Amino acid sequence: MSNYQIIDEPKPKKIENFIVDPIIILLASIFIPFILNPPMFGKYWMPIVWLLANGYFLGSSTIWKEVIISFIGSILLVGLIILFLYFYQNPGLGDFITPYLRIIIQATLFLTLYLIVFTQANSYSIHEYLKEQRDDT
Repeated sequence: MSNYQIIDEPKPKKIENFIVDPIIILLASIFIPFILNPPMFGKYWMPIVWLLANGYFLGSSTIWKEVIISFIGSILLVGLIILFLYFYQNPGLGDFITPYLRIIIQATLFLTLYLIVFTQANSYSIHEYLKEQRDDT
């Protein structure tokens, strides 16, 4: 019996019960703002933090890639929100630009979330496979 390790194989943690399919996090970040509005711009940062925590709990082999994607996306989001707030307070040109900035902010958020979910999906599928193998024995 040889002891080998697959590089892409997630390393399960003791908090394995908190692992969620990343697609569920993406869908929750799309539909929850229709029901309630989280405080302190929560609809922008909560899904990113949730995905990073999910990747950590999962033992994702691409956790650093996910962190880099979330960092770049968060910096872009903060910059766009500051730009939106600047134009929102200035009448005239702001009336024309703010609707488009809202769309760009949402697109940046969902692009960031999608890239993290797409990166994390491989580790999650391996995790589910290994979980099935453990349950079968």
